[in-house]
Amino acid sequence: MEDKHQELKNLFEQVMEELLELLNSLTEEQLNQTFVAGKWTPGQLGLHLYKSYASIYTMKGTTVEADRPIDFHLPLIKSILLNFDKRYQAPQEVIPSADQIMKEKLLLGLKKRVDQHREVWNQSDLSRLCTDFAIPQYGPFTRLEWLGFNTYHTLRHLQQLTEQLASSSSKL
Repeated sequence: MEDKHQELKNLFEQVMEELLELLNSLTEEQLNQTFVAGKWTPGQLGLHLYKSYASIYTMKGTTVEADRPIDFHLPLIKSILLNFDKRYQAPQEVIPSADQIMKEKLLLGLKKRVDQHREVWNQSDLSRLCTDFAIPQYGPFTRLEWLGFNTYHTLRHLQQLTEQLASSSSKL
């Protein structure tokens, strides 16, 4: 694996570990508490990420040989997701419900999806283009680009959640 791809894999591991540790450190009450008006609760954010990690099925689905560099979209993905000055509307499929989030169920689901991502990192050809689903405007991503997307997406929300909790530390 190229050095920059190994760096991305290392970032993936770090970000996923931080996410799981942070969510695990909260009580179920805190997980369902709104810390900043108009923002998702930590549990809703976790559920949003869980839903977005369903891209694992795209990575494990139909693939074809890529006709471009396997990391072609990564700089754009990174620049979009790590631009904290811009807000985005989540697609309907990944918007979390307003229901009470059960901590144990959420963490088990997230851990399972993270492990599925690790399997792709370690056992799949990352250069393959995934054709079962494409984000509009970008076309199909390679497995590596999907892994990068989920890494940067998680990093974005982890930073937002950390800031929300820090600014509301008096409530914890």
